[in-house]
Parts: sequence; C-alpha cells; structure tokens
Amino acid sequence: MRREGLGRGLLSFYAVGDGQEFCLDTTRVASDGEMPVVGVHFGGDHREEIATDFGSAFLTLVQEELAEADDTE
Repeated sequence: MRREGLGRGLLSFYAVGDGQEFCLDTTRVASDGEMPVVGVHFGGDHREEIATDFGSAFLTLVQEELAEADDTE
C-alpha cells in the first residue's frame, strides 16, 4: 500500500504499531531484483534498513510472533 507521507519509492507492508512502518524501498533494487526493507516513521525522512530483502524481513517477523506466542503459553 502506498501512503502519502512515507516518501517516494516506499511500499508499506507492515505497521509495527509504534508509528513505524516497514516498507520495500523500491529506489534500491539489487542485481537479483530484491529490494531492501526499511523502517520509516510516518512523515519522517529517516530510513533504517531492517533487512536486505522481503523474505528475510518476513521470516524475522514470523519468528518473533512465534516466540511471543510461546511466551504466553
């Protein structure tokens, strides 16, 4: 989903919940076609690289959710 205020070239796919969103940075495409995942606060220009590609970021998110679920059991 493209959102106004995130900046050009960013495709948001996950809202962290603290005002930060994880986005694909479509302005930086590697030779294999992968785009890095960056963390961006709404309305901010600062981009923090979270992962080198979507697959790595998604795997980390799933692992964190599974670990959290184990902690609550």
